[in-house]
Amino acid sequence: MAPPPFDSAGLTNTSTGLMGSAVPSSLLYAPLTVRLHDPENIYFDWQLNSRPVSATPKRRMLDEFLRLAAASPEMIVDFAKQWGLLEVDVDRMQSLEAFTKGLEPIATWRTLSQRANAILTIAIAIRGGSTGSVESWNCLAPSHFQPTTLESPIMKSLDMARNTLVQYVNFWMNVGMVGTRLTWIEDEEGYGRFGTKVTYGPRCQLVGALGLQLALVLSDSDALFTCGGCGILFIRPRHKARPAVSRSNYCDACRGQKISSRKADLRRKQKRTQARNMHAEGIDLMTIAKTLKSKSETIERWIHKR
Repeated sequence: MAPPPFDSAGLTNTSTGLMGSAVPSSLLYAPLTVRLHDPENIYFDWQLNSRPVSATPKRRMLDEFLRLAAASPEMIVDFAKQWGLLEVDVDRMQSLEAFTKGLEPIATWRTLSQRANAILTIAIAIRGGSTGSVESWNCLAPSHFQPTTLESPIMKSLDMARNTLVQYVNFWMNVGMVGTRLTWIEDEEGYGRFGTKVTYGPRCQLVGALGLQLALVLSDSDALFTCGGCGILFIRPRHKARPAVSRSNYCDACRGQKISSRKADLRRKQKRTQARNMHAEGIDLMTIAKTLKSKSETIERWIHKR
């Protein structure tokens, strides 16, 4: 099944050229040894006495995974080396028993990549008011399911198609045990606060991470941010301007309460107090400015203005 033009369908971020989203999350882990065993299998060895390969999910991860449906075994191995194994039974969509070493079928990778393409293809159809193609729905169905036909209920009900697709993507995230946890976050000025970030389970991490990426694409999200005010994860729609990487981000509720302005004013007062204390200790102006990451003119004004 050839994938549709996702770019022209509005699923691609115009500023990055990618569909994947930025997500504050825990690491994904890959075995230390991942290589092609034969044209049909990947060999892996976690080598438990050694530290595994780790990587933070990137925007390009989803886009690269979508291309694996027709990729060579070597390309699939390269992807697995960076992002980890699937560790899933594609028919039951359940985590496989954990082994320290073994084989993972190339066919599993191609099947899940085809299904990811089918999810996006169906989503485009639903946005346009149709239920999608029989071919796409059959791509999602496990082999032991009854094939979808034009007479199947899902082909005649847009509500059923929408709900089924939502459940399917959520299932990917459930398999990967996608969740959130409390963490400590420091902003560009060195100020720390509590916040939340996405986490993945000990098994099927990659499936969960890909499911989250698909969910963000379907919800037209540019990225998932941790609010600098309340510390809760929130989605930023693609049509909104992307903030600078080094700046704090705020959800709509905190923006409405002008939390960003209040926090900026509080930080300015804290810096002013620090500058005056450092000056009283005999620290020179340039050192104070460098330490507080502020302009020397600003530091001088803070010191002499009472």
